[in-house]
Amino acid sequence: MKQYPEITIHTMGYGERLYQLRDRAKCAVSNDRLTVDVVREICKLPQGDIKEFIVDEPRLKEIADKTGGIHRFPGNPTDVINSLKTFLTTLREYEIRFQQPGADRASKHTAMIKIISNSKNLPPITSNKKGYRMDNFIYKSPPTWQRFGIFLGTLALGVGGWFGFRKWSKDLTEKSQRFLS
Repeated sequence: MKQYPEITIHTMGYGERLYQLRDRAKCAVSNDRLTVDVVREICKLPQGDIKEFIVDEPRLKEIADKTGGIHRFPGNPTDVINSLKTFLTTLREYEIRFQQPGADRASKHTAMIKIISNSKNLPPITSNKKGYRMDNFIYKSPPTWQRFGIFLGTLALGVGGWFGFRKWSKDLTEKSQRFLS
């Protein structure tokens, strides 16, 4: 199975919500049918095309949520500025995930990143080589069936130990009773 790179997408919508456009266009669309496509087809504004004013909040939110991004829907210019500051702050952060084949704990490796942009016709950008060391502790969560097996084994040992302790305790009590009588 081919693994695709993870890309975080942040979304921001500034404009009128669908229910606001529906009300302004005096359109008879119920809340349960209120989607971008329905508003685009049925509702007409007296001035300008309704498509210019639509902010598809559910879709923008879904895109951001699915990619681990943030979504903002500011209601005034000050909120837009604050949202843009938040977005610009997150753009300074880069994370590249790479699984080193054949890596073992505490092993040393060298990496170099090469960025090739086919769509922009830009020359390739290559970073300098940088060395890194794998962590000493690598944790991989066991699958559910294996965790359940460990739980059952621990439970069986605990119950077995409890019964063994009870038997040993009774034996000691009986021996002490015999010595005392």
